[in-house]
Amino acid sequence: MVAGLGQNQALVRKINAVFLMNFEHDGKVVQQYTFDFKSKDAGIRKGDEGRANVTLNVEDADFLKICMGELDTAKAFMTRRMRASGNLALLQRLQTVLKTIQTNNIKEKSKL
Repeated sequence: MVAGLGQNQALVRKINAVFLMNFEHDGKVVQQYTFDFKSKDAGIRKGDEGRANVTLNVEDADFLKICMGELDTAKAFMTRRMRASGNLALLQRLQTVLKTIQTNNIKEKSKL
């Protein structure tokens, strides 16, 4: 789903931020991923690297819906299905990543 995003240097330069995604299940954090679009070794790695500009909490099922284009990110925030802390101005940049994921998923569905 997110393969190769870190190797897209144009995208890395455009975003220039680090996001920590806390994936929850039944309200408890079950996985953490660092979306690093700032360093030379940019990419998506498991765990909290402790240098996130923005931290997001979302239920795993809701994030899957967002990635598949079934749940709008704005609606997810307004309904508190996705919560954020940190430099919230950077959230608009994350939208670029999510749209890339959605586009890739639509292309994959059309191949089936």
